[in-house]
Amino acid sequence: MLVLTALALGQPDLSGTWDLALDVATLANVSFLGTTTIVSHQWMVAEVRREGDGYVVTHDTCGLTAETRPALAQTRFPQAFVDAIPDKTYPLELSTVEGRTRAYMDLRPLAIGFDPQQATVLPQAIDAPGVTDWDGDGKAAATIHLLVPIFGTIEVYQVQTATAVLDGWVRGNDEISGGAEIRDLQQRTLGASNRIFVQNPALRNDPAGSSFRMTRTTPGARCRSG
Repeated sequence: MLVLTALALGQPDLSGTWDLALDVATLANVSFLGTTTIVSHQWMVAEVRREGDGYVVTHDTCGLTAETRPALAQTRFPQAFVDAIPDKTYPLELSTVEGRTRAYMDLRPLAIGFDPQQATVLPQAIDAPGVTDWDGDGKAAATIHLLVPIFGTIEVYQVQTATAVLDGWVRGNDEISGGAEIRDLQQRTLGASNRIFVQNPALRNDPAGSSFRMTRTTPGARCRSG
């Protein structure tokens, strides 16, 4: 029993409220630019609770930003996009490796811009079955903003599915941290306010540039508005 084993080794009780920061690097092969790197920064408030012989985590996404290298355009996520990201609940699995406590979390698939119950594959067109007004802004799919010199702000309508897996270590009473990997990443741009930006470069996750960190925060803390 993982929790009992951890407690027997003198590990702290991990129950409580935590800040969870997730940094994900994605490599995009753009035809006229070569390979660019997109790094997203997501921060969440997570509640860790005992359940049976283990732990379960429930997190709420508070914010999301991204940067592109080289910085040819800036990506902005409207608040409606952030608010539409559903809370996630998943196990926190502990195991002992060479005297250290390993922490493993599979955050389960996340579908953005479409309803996976209605679409068995990632939608390829704006009017495809399963595409929804995911963020409630009156436009199909999920809306992000690209800030591009000369063109200004471009609205881009996307669908995406991916699964984040966090694999790290319990580093004491107040920290769990380690690597992150995005599995089964699929993304499709279905439309844009300027058709020049309806592009679908090949994407792949860069685990070497991805990581997570959990740190304890005020019990019962919630995302700050705005």
